[in-house]
Amino acid sequence: MYLRIDAPDKETRQVNWAEKNRLEEQWPIEGNDDSDTIDSEVIEMLRQEDVSVYLDPEDENRRTVFVEDTVGDVTKVGIQRGWRVESRIRCTLEVEADYYLIYCESLDETFSVHAAEFGESVSLRTKEGCENPSRAKLAGDYAFEDNWPPVVDPSGTSTTASLVSRAVEMVESDRYTPRISNDCDDGRTIIANGENSEFRLRVESAWLEGGLLRFDVTEPADFYVIEHPEEGETYLVPDDEFEKSISLRVEPPKKSSPRINYAEEFRFEERWPPQ
Repeated sequence: MYLRIDAPDKETRQVNWAEKNRLEEQWPIEGNDDSDTIDSEVIEMLRQEDVSVYLDPEDENRRTVFVEDTVGDVTKVGIQRGWRVESRIRCTLEVEADYYLIYCESLDETFSVHAAEFGESVSLRTKEGCENPSRAKLAGDYAFEDNWPPVVDPSGTSTTASLVSRAVEMVESDRYTPRISNDCDDGRTIIANGENSEFRLRVESAWLEGGLLRFDVTEPADFYVIEHPEEGETYLVPDDEFEKSISLRVEPPKKSSPRINYAEEFRFEERWPPQ
């Protein structure tokens, strides 16, 4: 058994802080109140917003609830724990929901996010150590009291639609003329016509996970255009560059390997036009 007295290099849920186990605060031992949990606190925060909250009968772990607003609309809300890692608030979304409420114990704050804005994980920046706040997803903009019900991109950072517009501008040159594909309902596919060639580019949403920039392919294409969600760097990924896993390394790996695809090697301006 170990108790942590100095700050760790990286905060994880396994840290047992010594200060939380002081004798004078632990004795006498009181009965354990199962209702005094983070889930209960978050649910109480919701109820104070003049909504009805119902537990999900199929969720034994109480990680999801149903919220009904004053006009009768019902949404599914996932309750998750977040962790502060250096200048970021990070959380892996382990349940499917419309909205997520993320509680960060080290900050004693709850953040509200919309599922449509993130993939499998959430990464929010604190102001400390943020070099470009105008492009970052700042945690303060997602605070529960300012973002309930959650909207997509309350920080006003770049969205997929704006990335499509910028990708069109970056593709256009003396060699290629871009246009938005008419057979794509969501407007995220770009057709680049050249004198002797035609390429199909697809703009996809990317997220950070374990030092990797990851994304899912929603439509087949010759190239995929993605953007770092915090730094604003744009990348061009050829379809034939990967097999099953599509990810770019943005943080130094623990062990170097020739199979690692470093993000810096896929910067849009260095990959377009294709050779």
